[in-house]
Amino acid sequence: MIHPCSLYSAYSHKSSTMSCLSVSMLCFLLALLTPANLTSATGNIGFSLPLVSSHHKLNHTTGEIGELLLPEGDVNPMNVRPKVAPAGWPMFSVVVGVGSGRGQHFYKLALDFVGNLTWIRCKPCTPEEQQEGPIFDAALSPKYAFVHTTSFYCKPPFIGHHGDKCSFSATTSLAAAHGYLATDLFTFGDTNTGHKRVEGLLFGCAHRADEFWNHGIVVGAMSLNKKFGSDVPNHDHAHSTALMYQDTMLYFIGLEGVSLNGQRLTRINRGMFSRDQARKHGGTIIDVGTPETRMIRAAYDILEAAVVADLQHRLGVRRAGYRVPGSHLCFVVSIHGIYQKLPSITLHLAGGAQLTIKWDLLFVTKMHHGAQHACFLIFPDEKMTVLGAAQQVDTRFTIDVDHRLLYFAPENCGNDSS
Repeated sequence: MIHPCSLYSAYSHKSSTMSCLSVSMLCFLLALLTPANLTSATGNIGFSLPLVSSHHKLNHTTGEIGELLLPEGDVNPMNVRPKVAPAGWPMFSVVVGVGSGRGQHFYKLALDFVGNLTWIRCKPCTPEEQQEGPIFDAALSPKYAFVHTTSFYCKPPFIGHHGDKCSFSATTSLAAAHGYLATDLFTFGDTNTGHKRVEGLLFGCAHRADEFWNHGIVVGAMSLNKKFGSDVPNHDHAHSTALMYQDTMLYFIGLEGVSLNGQRLTRINRGMFSRDQARKHGGTIIDVGTPETRMIRAAYDILEAAVVADLQHRLGVRRAGYRVPGSHLCFVVSIHGIYQKLPSITLHLAGGAQLTIKWDLLFVTKMHHGAQHACFLIFPDEKMTVLGAAQQVDTRFTIDVDHRLLYFAPENCGNDSS
């Protein structure tokens, strides 16, 4: 579900190991985008959205889809707890109606937990890419309206242009998209009462989408990364770290070091994770759309060497001398009960917060050439570091935009029905 050019190598193994998480849960506290006309908005939009199979055909007139990816896995925009399923790419999609009158069509949008702006491809859009359903034609939608340069919303990172249009340039978790801000009628499939209509929803109408890795299916991204004021729950038992706005559309956190089994890897330092804004290189983000964690190469090489040494010296397990498909680092495992002895990893974040990832979220069992392997679920990356979905299981993350904080705490999401 993710592919800006600066993140290409981070997302080149999208479907490799998610089947190991099919009975687990991810926890997020997120809010749906607010209508642009705030004076007419009536509080929070608290309806549910069903997760749908991105590979199942959709009726673009009615929004009907024959099969849900998760029969009981509704996505409440105020409280997202989707099951992780072996669904291939993209992991999650929602069906959203965009436009009114003859211009209305229902589309599949990838859930974007990183970018700030919901956007879709609009006619005309280059380069030409296959998608499911027609490209949105704003000229056919009576309720479509450009956001003017004098609007409250036309402020950085958005840019006003002569011609009274406000442009956006979003390197989001799906593509590098460029176009104009607009508002229109959005229709959401509510699993309780049918369709919910929201007028004047702010979105990006993209006329260019580079590195658009949509697999011929989704038409854009629906941002679900906002959490506002009174919606933020009590965090007495949660860790927190600062959100850094060093990019126009991505939230970064400060990763300062890594420990293996409680021992700090001193050769890994915060400078390895720093963000070079000019080169669009480095930094750390959290993204549910990335199946496994990607770590910047300089730090990953040190971590990999430490993991190999630990398993060899402590458990007598050696690295496989060949490549197991879909994995970068694997070990031949022939001893029963060894998995519980595999190492954990702790990520040291800015402000003193620590996120510990247990062994069962770091290794997956694979059979190859008749032998059982334990394969590492962290991969090297040449551009940046991304905490992926596999390592987010049973941790609740809350984004507090007002205070620029990310809260996180362990939680058994499968038993949480609140």
